[in-house]
Amino acid sequence: WLQNIEQRTPIQPEYVPFVLELFSKHVENGLVFVKKHCVCPINQVEISKATMICKLFESLINEPGLLEKTMDRSKSRTILCQTFLFSYLWSVGGNLLDSSREKFESFVHEQFEDNPDAQLPAGSDLWDLHMNMTQRRLEPWVRIIPPFKYDSQLPFFEMLVPTIDTVRFGYIMEKLFAVSMPVLFTGITGVGKSVVAKSVLNKLGESGSWVTATLNFSAQTSSSRTQEILESKLERKKKNLLGAPAGKKFVFFVDDVNMPKVEIYGAQPPIELLRQYLDFKGLYDRDKMFWKDINDVVISAACAPPGGGRNPLTPRFVRHFAMLLIPSPTETTLKVIFKSIMRGFLSNFSRGISDLAELLVSASVEIYQRVSVDLLPTP
Repeated sequence: WLQNIEQRTPIQPEYVPFVLELFSKHVENGLVFVKKHCVCPINQVEISKATMICKLFESLINEPGLLEKTMDRSKSRTILCQTFLFSYLWSVGGNLLDSSREKFESFVHEQFEDNPDAQLPAGSDLWDLHMNMTQRRLEPWVRIIPPFKYDSQLPFFEMLVPTIDTVRFGYIMEKLFAVSMPVLFTGITGVGKSVVAKSVLNKLGESGSWVTATLNFSAQTSSSRTQEILESKLERKKKNLLGAPAGKKFVFFVDDVNMPKVEIYGAQPPIELLRQYLDFKGLYDRDKMFWKDINDVVISAACAPPGGGRNPLTPRFVRHFAMLLIPSPTETTLKVIFKSIMRGFLSNFSRGISDLAELLVSASVEIYQRVSVDLLPTP
């Protein structure tokens, strides 16, 4: 990956040993720490995390204006170090449970606090920082959360109230798509995996350089139907070549990817079909049995952890993805989401009614928290 990095990115040859040093000094120790002290809902092989670090780092460094040839040495080293830190944190710790995230964040803080090139903001939680491309430094996500605009024509379940989670997971998904890296969102039901993914797909679709399509898997989904839907969205360029329309890329988002039922030999045919594409960048024609290559397609997916009708995913499939766990919303996040929607809904009512939005939401969230503690799913 490093051998021709200066051809793919603006990194000068003199900084390649510095980037190599960052990798060799931190990544192995981080992977060992995660294996010993952290828990994740879906296991991921280490090569997959290492690939994600490389891809995310490359995507960020290629942002226009971030790294320039005329910069002085110390500034260039700081940008490289902070970009690496961001990529490393999210790649190795992005699929950890909340309790493990705090442990890993403390470990990364210790790894970099004595590094003069890191220049970590004082007293900051690393999960709350992103690489600001214009300021060329790590800054809080909170500064880039867009305001929420209430639209009375939009159904409630399609509304996306921007929160720190929707912003940061959407941002990372976008950066990984830019370097054709497949992304897999996981997290319990209701945390907003599909909503975040679809908002990113809509944004990419509006940009004009991407074509998007969504498919929901169920227990009855077959591999032939999956192939039919995928091929129907692509352009036939030659007899044995399919791809996105000229000058564009195609994102195929699969929701509930672990729902298909397991057949007699222990496989899930629709998932094996997607894995065949990820492994070999093509599929067989079902009628005439010849091989068809597929170009410029990125597969993205979302699923809840195994259990309750959902099956474990084969590691051969998961290894291709950058995996990110979307955590359950905190009490503060829930209040922000529902107060924003409630205020919008009550905005046309009289002052006495619209002022009730805060109280209604606070009471509802409190009841929800009590119910989730006292009335467990299984007695």
